[in-house]
Amino acid sequence: MSLLVTPKVPTSKIPVGSYIATCTGIIEDTIENSQYNPEVYRFYFDVDGKKDDEGNQATTDAISSRAFSPKSKLWGWLEAFGLQPEVGKVMDLESVVGRKV
Repeated sequence: MSLLVTPKVPTSKIPVGSYIATCTGIIEDTIENSQYNPEVYRFYFDVDGKKDDEGNQATTDAISSRAFSPKSKLWGWLEAFGLQPEVGKVMDLESVVGRKV
């Protein structure tokens, strides 16, 4: 599985709500002091049509465990990106980069 590596960057403060966002990267990450499995995928997003306090593109990030099954968060996210995950099918996670959600 190949992943697009991007640097960790601070995210914007975005008011609570629903937004369209574009995935700008995904990395394998580790959550320190996690009570669950610390191995996660971290997705980075540009929030479409939103600017931060300095007038720059608003960004955010989100995590998902690396578990991949029909009931996993990662599976649901891939569906939200418009992909069609299937049991036994290999998914290229880089294919979400550039997609809107």
